[in-house]
Amino acid sequence: MARLVVALIAVLFALVVLLSAAPAAKAQTYQQASYNAAAALEADLDARFAQVLAAINALQLSCQGQASATPSPSRAAAAPSTTPSPSRAAAPSASRSPAAPSPSRTPSAAPATGLRSVTVGPGQTFTEPADAIASLASGFNMTVLAGTYYKPFDIPNTLRGWTINGAGGGLTIFDGQGGVGAGHRLAWGKGFVHAQSPGTLSNIVFRNAGGADGSGDGEAAVYAELFTSAGTLTINRCLFQNNENGIFVPATGSGNPGAGIAVVVTNSDFIANGQSQDGQSHDLYVQGDSYTESNCNHYGNPYGNNIKVRSPVLSVTGGYHANTAGSRWIDFPNGGTATVTGGTFTIPSTSGGGNIIGYAEENQNNGVTGGMAFGGNAKLYVGRYNSQIMVATGGTVSFASTVSLTWTSSGASISVTNGGSVTGIALAPGSSTIGSEPAVPARVSGN
Repeated sequence: MARLVVALIAVLFALVVLLSAAPAAKAQTYQQASYNAAAALEADLDARFAQVLAAINALQLSCQGQASATPSPSRAAAAPSTTPSPSRAAAPSASRSPAAPSPSRTPSAAPATGLRSVTVGPGQTFTEPADAIASLASGFNMTVLAGTYYKPFDIPNTLRGWTINGAGGGLTIFDGQGGVGAGHRLAWGKGFVHAQSPGTLSNIVFRNAGGADGSGDGEAAVYAELFTSAGTLTINRCLFQNNENGIFVPATGSGNPGAGIAVVVTNSDFIANGQSQDGQSHDLYVQGDSYTESNCNHYGNPYGNNIKVRSPVLSVTGGYHANTAGSRWIDFPNGGTATVTGGTFTIPSTSGGGNIIGYAEENQNNGVTGGMAFGGNAKLYVGRYNSQIMVATGGTVSFASTVSLTWTSSGASISVTNGGSVTGIALAPGSSTIGSEPAVPARVSGN
């Protein structure tokens, strides 16, 4: 009998330890796992409890009935009423109903709308400028962090007076990946940035918008049209490289897509644009109300003009303009008033073609009385034979006495075609000393 009592006490002690540990174990499990894991633990404890009861019953049977006088432990209570039984009934409940809810992911708030200031880039709410546009208000200021961005975007005419500013230093890059001709989307099929309202772009590299597909579709890094009221697109300290066009503004005729648009570009570089190598492939092609440029570099284009403007008003100040593709430094084919102040203009003897300036050579719908006037300390370097200045009858391209002309080849010459006149410069070297081509300057955009 003593052995039976000792055995029963040992079994009951084990049962107490097991059941007293269960709440803590279950609580810890609920904290670290989901409800399913806690339920599995409960089932395991039930199985262990059944094993203990089976062991007690087996022990009673082995004692040949002596255990019949000993109360059988149960899940309800086995100890005297003065001592609470360490049974499952006394254990703190860890049932499903009061259990702490398992951690869940809180849904992120929808992006705010009507924003006037936003930062875009890695680690931000918006990782592409294209994703932020729908959340912005007129007058917005967008800062684009360093990175390469591949999603073209449209700025609707409901957003006016906006600013998009990159990191500078060549670190913020908008890459068109070759444009539509290479199987990549451009905004409205036209530009990496399709602007329908006035605003400012600065400190950005625009590259690979449009490619060598010869489609003549006027793809561009920046395409501006459909302004609902007159305004200015301003571009400062940007690099345009390997695009079909750096900037494109369509005609002001049918539908007036280019009407009311003035373009102002400062301190920017245009390198190796004209990639489509067709009639609408240039460093820039502007047909809006006016184009103004200051301190910009143009060189390396495989095709097209450095500056092609059909607007009635053109102003170019300073900069470096190298014609290596056989097209013009400046083409102003519809006439109007053009003013060129300072700057360096060069055509080497190896240039593929001889045109250097065009004035009203296609039609004269802007008139020819304004002419094109070079002044300031503009410097011309001509090395190619028969470098043509095309001037419509009644039109004039004039060079002030402050403008210098350096011949860089003894066989170089300038011819005047289309019936107009050129004044202020010699048309051949004569006895002039042959000089050297100017070096390509450092980039002015900082990119």
